[in-house]
Amino acid sequence: MGTTRRTGRRRVGAGLMLAVFVIGCSGGQAGDTADSATMEAAEDAPEPAPAMDSGGGFDSGAGFDHDIETGEEPAHDGEVGSGDTALPTAVTLGRRVIRTATIELEDRDPAEVHDGVVRAVDQAGGFVATADLRRDRDGVLSGTVTVRVPSERLEPTLDDLEALADNTPVRRVEEQDVTVLSADLRAQLRNLEAFEEELRALLAEIGESSAEADELLRVYERIREVRAEIDRIEGRLDMVGDQVSLATITVRLTPSVAAAPVADPGWAPGETVRAALSAASRSLTAVADAAIWIGLAVLPVVAVIGLPALAVWAAWRRRQRIAETS
Repeated sequence: MGTTRRTGRRRVGAGLMLAVFVIGCSGGQAGDTADSATMEAAEDAPEPAPAMDSGGGFDSGAGFDHDIETGEEPAHDGEVGSGDTALPTAVTLGRRVIRTATIELEDRDPAEVHDGVVRAVDQAGGFVATADLRRDRDGVLSGTVTVRVPSERLEPTLDDLEALADNTPVRRVEEQDVTVLSADLRAQLRNLEAFEEELRALLAEIGESSAEADELLRVYERIREVRAEIDRIEGRLDMVGDQVSLATITVRLTPSVAAAPVADPGWAPGETVRAALSAASRSLTAVADAAIWIGLAVLPVVAVIGLPALAVWAAWRRRQRIAETS
């Protein structure tokens, strides 16, 4: 009787293990195809579509029953209610939207515009994420500043930034609807969490029986893989939520053609002194080199050739004087 019961438990455990691996394989394929399918359906679907339509992942027929309701999305920062009087957009329709903008500010004094950008972003409740600024040889500032502001404050902030500069050659706003993507990720997360509970229950059941150690290790390894997938999806949801709640603005600061240089590029006495000292050093170096060449190269040659000639000439002059006196 005990042998029959142990055999039955092993058969149940083997069946559950087979279901575990089938579910895991189908879930991996669903995760790869979910992103592209949800992004294409975002613009056409009036309501968030039911999760896991594209890949056939962790469904209710895989060993546990769960009702997935993806039509209801929790409220999130960056979503604007339907009471706004502005023209309807993806945000005002209750969708989850990632908003990015690019604006170019052209002014005679880009440094003053930069200070105004920092003040405007701070008043909007945002912050400066990155700044890549530089000054040219005339001291004129230019570069790029990336800021993050609440999504509902994007347009007012762009208006404030545009008012800071003399000219705004570029002002561009882009929106990416991630409503269906968020719903699909949440559905995958719920299914994976339920799947993890089933696996832990299976692990406890196998542990109570006299199962072999390799069965326990296989179930434990599968639990570890599911937990890693849960952590990955939670990270993606956090990232999407941050991008939805905070819009990103790339601000390009450029000086206008009539921008006056901050520093006078005219007379620079320090440069003149350095140039004069450099010229004097080169002159003294040339004189020293000439003296060395004369002392080591010219004088020995003159001594070797000139001294015998001088001795011959002196002897000839002495003979001449003796001949004149006699």
